[in-house]
Amino acid sequence: MTDPLQPVSLWDATAQPLDPLPALEGDVDAEVCIVGGGYTGLSTALHLAELGIESVVLEAEKVGYGGSGRNAGLVNPGVWLSPDEVVGILGEDAGERLNEGFRVGPNLVFDLIRRHGIECEAVQNGTIYLASSDKYLKKVKDRAEQMNRRGSKVVLLNREETATKLGIDDFLGGSLDTEAGTINPMGYARGLARAALKHGARIFGESPATALEQTGDSWRMGTPHGTVRAKRVLLATNGYTDNLWPGLRQEIFPFYFFFAATKPLGENLRNTILPGLEGSWDAEEPTIAFRKDAAGRLITGSIGSLPEHGQSFRHRWADMRLRAHFPHLGELEWESSWMGKIAFTTDHLPRLNELAPGLMTVIGYNGRGIAPGTVMGRAMAHYFAGSSEVEMPLPVTAQSKAFLGPLRSIYYDLGAGFLQRWQLLRG
Repeated sequence: MTDPLQPVSLWDATAQPLDPLPALEGDVDAEVCIVGGGYTGLSTALHLAELGIESVVLEAEKVGYGGSGRNAGLVNPGVWLSPDEVVGILGEDAGERLNEGFRVGPNLVFDLIRRHGIECEAVQNGTIYLASSDKYLKKVKDRAEQMNRRGSKVVLLNREETATKLGIDDFLGGSLDTEAGTINPMGYARGLARAALKHGARIFGESPATALEQTGDSWRMGTPHGTVRAKRVLLATNGYTDNLWPGLRQEIFPFYFFFAATKPLGENLRNTILPGLEGSWDAEEPTIAFRKDAAGRLITGSIGSLPEHGQSFRHRWADMRLRAHFPHLGELEWESSWMGKIAFTTDHLPRLNELAPGLMTVIGYNGRGIAPGTVMGRAMAHYFAGSSEVEMPLPVTAQSKAFLGPLRSIYYDLGAGFLQRWQLLRG
């Protein structure tokens, strides 16, 4: 176990605290057992509770310990692929079902935040997809056109409009998704947990699932100090999936990301850089994100692990990138940096697997987990309840393995690390 008092990210340190959750002691029964206290697991528990169905959530560490408490906090619709690419992979019916199901994700997130009074620095002013060249401007425009054709509200920005939104004139243009927004991601995870607990769900922290076996028409989940017996089980561990179920870890190839946050900017800079608190990321690969939090900290990050240099390297890289785009910032003071893991799949689409009768998993958000995870949690709750009110966005598929998964992880990590070092040498 890690130290529960040690923050895993800036978001962990600044979000409204959650009362300590008990570890599971003894044997309990539930209709549904959920493994993983991130967005998917907590959304499932909350929506099950609202449907009057009892659930137990087992979290190995603390709520939001994984990617849910470490990501950029950009609440975007859809997946990383464009809507047309999704249809090309899944076919017309399944592809458009996924596109529509995840398109409305940000509105579901912000509706839950308002309905349950979740304090998480929520700002639904949109997110900006940035283009640094004509090549990427075409990519941005194509994606916006595909999204708007399907009912989204994406506005194209010219160079001047982008400069006004971002506070710098480095990009040729961009697109503003007006229904997207930003949050403190750990604050949102804790808010989902509070709401689920209030409605009757049971959530146990520091209770890793160590054994899983089928007994008759039920499942028995073992932890270090107790067990859960349930008719249905959802494994919602995503990038932090272990070997609880044979082969599930091989469904994905994990990949690291990192972020760094400055100390709060002065008032003049705060009023000119992202004054509307929109989140932003660029179309170039590997993508770089820019955003501010409610206190005026400027936050940037990208993919890659950088383990051998740790915080020092992350701060140097972030300093170099911010100075390249925001030369007027002056001397930067860094408050914190952190890392996390993304669960990638070979086609960059999430998976909904039925591993065995009554045993399900949702895995592989490919770095786009806030809204899709919330959507899938609601859909899983209705699925377990036997309700047809909410359509499942993903097709149910059999378990598979990510082709050359470990090698892909190494390849992408080395590639990102090489690029970041080259950028430091260059800049």
